[in-house]
Amino acid sequence: MHFRTGLRGKIKAFAERKKIHKNVTFEGAGIPKEMFEWILSQIPKNSNILEFGAGYTSTKALSSNFNLYSVEHDPKFLGLYDSNYIHAQIDPEYGWYNAKSLEVVSQISPKLVLIDGPPGTGKRFGILKNLDLIRSAEYIVVDDTNRPSERLLVELLAEQLGMTCKHFQTWSYLSHTDNFK
Repeated sequence: MHFRTGLRGKIKAFAERKKIHKNVTFEGAGIPKEMFEWILSQIPKNSNILEFGAGYTSTKALSSNFNLYSVEHDPKFLGLYDSNYIHAQIDPEYGWYNAKSLEVVSQISPKLVLIDGPPGTGKRFGILKNLDLIRSAEYIVVDDTNRPSERLLVELLAEQLGMTCKHFQTWSYLSHTDNFK
């Protein structure tokens, strides 16, 4: 009897978490709905998530379920939703977020890291020089891995962090275990 009550409670809680805000659309340049649902199924509510590249879809959908930290270079995406925004300009020589702006990121212990910025093909390789910022994460999700450069990034991250990866149509995730779901 207790098991059923506990199970019903868990099912109800999961159903509540899956409620997607009526104004969140999973179309266009945002994260795919399948990625969002996977994150909900794997990451406990109120866990820390660190995202590189805040956007309308990811930030809005994730901030209602998690303690979200959003690194963003474009002021038009700052302060839109309930996230802890970190404004980090793109370093023109480096091609990635300004290292000085990212110092605060080292104080976050994310359960999951979402790499969806900076925008553009091949502009996310700067994370490879900042592995200490993401090394403690249990999961790393990379969007846009239908592009060869982002797919290569996933393979390099897996190699350098000792993680295994699973690919989907447009996104991939890495984990320290090979118990992929």
